[in-house]
Amino acid sequence: MTKKVKISFLILVWSIVAIQIYVNYQDRDKLRKLEKREQAVTAFAVTEDIPESSMIIGQGYFGDMEISDEIKKEMLANLAQKLAIPEGYTFYQSKNEDGTQMTLTSKLEESMTNLQIISKGSSEKPKQYIIVEIKTESEDIYELYEKVERVFREIGLEEQVQVEMTVKKNGKCWKIEKS
Repeated sequence: MTKKVKISFLILVWSIVAIQIYVNYQDRDKLRKLEKREQAVTAFAVTEDIPESSMIIGQGYFGDMEISDEIKKEMLANLAQKLAIPEGYTFYQSKNEDGTQMTLTSKLEESMTNLQIISKGSSEKPKQYIIVEIKTESEDIYELYEKVERVFREIGLEEQVQVEMTVKKNGKCWKIEKS
């Protein structure tokens, strides 16, 4: 072999070695970045997936009739029982020129519930509405959402029913509505 061929061969071999070193360095760098990314994903995956707070709002129209305050209290207590709200709630009533509002309120460690019967319009045939508001930190929010929807159907509300669920979890907010 001539000297030129040997030098060309050496340059070719060292070029291949240099390229291989560069490729290995790039692979090592990618692997290091991937490991860091997996550590970050693992760190976020470890955080508990507990809702910060969730809200269910159900509202429906159930007719135009005169209902006494005692019957409203009884209706709200029955509704609380159907929604499995434990005893220990309070009632209060407010009146204004548009109508009256009877409210049942229950406060627990992880939830707050307001059930309302609102009477609007003339005193002879006021329009009656039921409103359910449940704010909770419980994880079974969708089951509660379905329960509110089912109870509305059971008590025979007219078709003007809307149930809304808002869930805040890890800084993100989702809203689901059914009408």
